[in-house]
Amino acid sequence: MKRRLGWAGVAAVVGCGACCAVIPALSALGLGSAATLLAGWMGPGTELLAGGAAGALAFGVMMIRERGKKSSCSWPGAANAPVACTADLRNEQAVQEWMDRYRRAFTQLIHSEKLPNGFRWTFRPEAGLEARLRELAEREHECCGFFSFELSSDRDRITWAVTADEQAQSVVDEFFRLPERLREESGDGDGLVSLKSKMEAAGLAFTGAKDV
Repeated sequence: MKRRLGWAGVAAVVGCGACCAVIPALSALGLGSAATLLAGWMGPGTELLAGGAAGALAFGVMMIRERGKKSSCSWPGAANAPVACTADLRNEQAVQEWMDRYRRAFTQLIHSEKLPNGFRWTFRPEAGLEARLRELAEREHECCGFFSFELSSDRDRITWAVTADEQAQSVVDEFFRLPERLREESGDGDGLVSLKSKMEAAGLAFTGAKDV
C-alpha cells in the first residue's frame, strides 16, 4: 500500500508540474495567443486539480492491477511416499472440529473437476477463506505426504488442486468425494467411523493412533 501511495504521489507532482510548465512552454514556442487563452482558462489552483487527478488515476490503475494479481502456494508430495495417514485420531472432538472446518469451507464450493492425476475444487473468494484453506492444506500435507496440493487465488475465485501418484488414485478419488461425504455425515462418532472406513477401503492406511 505504501508503495502504491508513493507512486500516486509522484504522479500527482508530475501532473502539477506539467500543468504549471505548459504556459511558459507555449510562450517559448511563439504560441503566445494560445498561452494567453490557456492561462485564462486555467484559474488559480488548476495545477492542484490536475495533480490530484493524475495521482488518483495512477492510484486507481495500480489498485486494478493489484486486484488482478494471482497468488499461489504449493505443497509437493514426497516421491514414493507410502499411501498412509499419520494423524492421531483418538481425540474424536478434535477430529470432528477439523471436519467442521472442511464443511464450512465447502459452503463456498462452486465447482469440482477431475484432473488427469487428481482433481480441483473451486471456491468463491470469501474473506478469510484462502487462509482457512491454506491451514487445511498444510495440515493434510503433514499427515498425508503422498498428496500434492496447490492453492491459487485471484479476485474471482480460489482453487485447490489435489494430485498424487498412480498408486494413490483411489484415495484421491475418495478425497474428491469429501464434500458429498460430509453432507451425509451426521456429525457424531458413527459418521467419523464411516468416513475413516471409506478412506481405508480406498487404500489409505492409518498409521497413527487410530481408535476412532
